[in-house]
Amino acid sequence: TGTGSANNHCTGALSTTNTLNAESVSSISADCLIDLQAKVPTAYQGNACWTMNPKTFASLRKLKDSTGQYLLQQSNGITNAFPYTILGKPVYLSDNMPLVASGAKAILYGDYSGLSVNIRENIEMQALYEKYATQHAVGLVAWFELDSKVTEADQLAALVMSVTV
Repeated sequence: TGTGSANNHCTGALSTTNTLNAESVSSISADCLIDLQAKVPTAYQGNACWTMNPKTFASLRKLKDSTGQYLLQQSNGITNAFPYTILGKPVYLSDNMPLVASGAKAILYGDYSGLSVNIRENIEMQALYEKYATQHAVGLVAWFELDSKVTEADQLAALVMSVTV
């Protein structure tokens, strides 16, 4: 998700400027999902997926079409890591995604190749044997440097919940 501005922190996929405003503060309609999917150009639909918080996913599982059929369909096959799709695209869950709330970017959709990640060095790790010897323990310290930024905004779209007035 990122934690800050582009100048001092990883901005993450939620920094995309390609957004769609939801009609509600607390619920997501099927029409919103269709409109969000349409925000990503056809050229990037091949590798597109949905990302959301597990609680958002639980509420979307209850959405039905006009014939009473659930919109969130289970994919066929035992080889799928997470066997659900929305509008033909896989759904992935992340506890790091915001919950549905006023002004939150609750759902991401698109092709994540639009998010550039730069890992500047290999991960360095060091075992600290002596520092914790009196506690009969070993400490580990790791260091790495990385950065991320949405470089192709049209490849990712976020659903922004309405703001409470």
